[in-house]
Amino acid sequence: MAEVLVVDDDEQICSALRNFLSEEGHQTEIASSAEDAFKAVAASTPDLVLMDIRMPGTDGLEALAKLQQIASDVHVVMMTAYGTSRTSIEAMRLGAFDYVMKPFDLGNLKAIIDRALEDLKLSREVESVAPEESNDRELVKLIGQSPPMLEVYKLIGMLAARDIPALLVGERGVGKTLVAETIHFSGQRKDQAFFSLSCRALPEELLAIELFGEQVGGDGLDRQSATRGRLAAHGGTVYLEHIEGLSLHLQSRLLGFLSEGARDQRLQRRRAELGAHLIASTEAELGDLVRRGAFSEKLFDRLRVFTIRLPPLRERREDLSDLTSHFIERCNADLKVGLKGVDPRVEQLFRDYPWPGNVGEMENVILRAAAMARGDVITPGDLGDVLTEGYFAARSGAESALEVGVRRAWRQRLGEKPVGERGSPFHDIVAKAEETLVREALAETSGNQVQAARLLGVTRTTLRAKMQRFDIS
Repeated sequence: MAEVLVVDDDEQICSALRNFLSEEGHQTEIASSAEDAFKAVAASTPDLVLMDIRMPGTDGLEALAKLQQIASDVHVVMMTAYGTSRTSIEAMRLGAFDYVMKPFDLGNLKAIIDRALEDLKLSREVESVAPEESNDRELVKLIGQSPPMLEVYKLIGMLAARDIPALLVGERGVGKTLVAETIHFSGQRKDQAFFSLSCRALPEELLAIELFGEQVGGDGLDRQSATRGRLAAHGGTVYLEHIEGLSLHLQSRLLGFLSEGARDQRLQRRRAELGAHLIASTEAELGDLVRRGAFSEKLFDRLRVFTIRLPPLRERREDLSDLTSHFIERCNADLKVGLKGVDPRVEQLFRDYPWPGNVGEMENVILRAAAMARGDVITPGDLGDVLTEGYFAARSGAESALEVGVRRAWRQRLGEKPVGERGSPFHDIVAKAEETLVREALAETSGNQVQAARLLGVTRTTLRAKMQRFDIS
């Protein structure tokens, strides 16, 4: 049994949580304001605090910092019905254990509470260090409140409090550079420089000078080099875009700066000057490049210790409305127009479109439409044929993604068992694809078999046979 403090000014929420926690075997105390919470924690430190962000008087984010001062080992889970990138990132950066949206999924909430209590149990077995105080500041604005983006915000907040290399993975246009900037401006280095370098755009010799301060053929140890590279400079963040474009030679050099326990004393002295926080990004599957010998396995292992995978726009369609409003506001400011929004038909087109270029493509589509619009609302006519053109590109991209997935499944299947014991990889992979299509079609039609069969282009008899084969009810 654990002692849980619920901090929320909504009596119904408090009552519901008290009943839920009681059923889980926990003892619950209620506080209706941050001030009451301070008194409760000071009087008897609870094991866990569930605290709302929006409350009269002191809000949850302010209260979180003060609670950390009163009881440094208390685990706090923030709750809100108004999730934003800023509040989520800030909550995690300030030391919240997790961040949940209202209305609650009780299964998810239980998992978070169990995980928090288990972590608290482990942390009390070792010496704990109180988190440092942090000053409030403006964060780079990320848009979206979908579950995939809330997970991204959590990871950003955690990384902002930890000065370790990070790898951002995602398709073109998902916002990797914006996330890198957000990490920088959310952390202790926010008042220092942010350097962005493209490993694909810059020649190897110039990239070597930018990173290490000397020519490619140098050993990186000469104190008389003409320039000091970005990595050797004190402070700031170095963001390496398209890390897969870095040559094997420079990959080895970069690993030398990142690795622990270098044998060469001169390199150790140079590494001691490493003041820059390194963030790398890629659109490629680095694991595949490692297997082909095109990327250093050791560098890959070093970078992927903290990986943030950014979801494509097609996996976060709940954010389309917020993104549309955001880009329209930007167009109003940049183009000096007075757009009020988009036609409902445009909203539907946006929901149906696969967005192969992700958020970057959406921004360009709205920018063009804003420039073409004759009224104060963007209509389908203002879009022109850009979505049609993008559709064919999306189909090509989807086919490529399918091919990559099949190849990956094939390699994995071949590596599972010795030849002669693995059955038929062909039939296994085809069956998995069939099962996925059937499940997706049924989900899309809310279980209507007639409509699902029509979507798949098969007879209902065939669909039912597949359902029976894959044990789909």
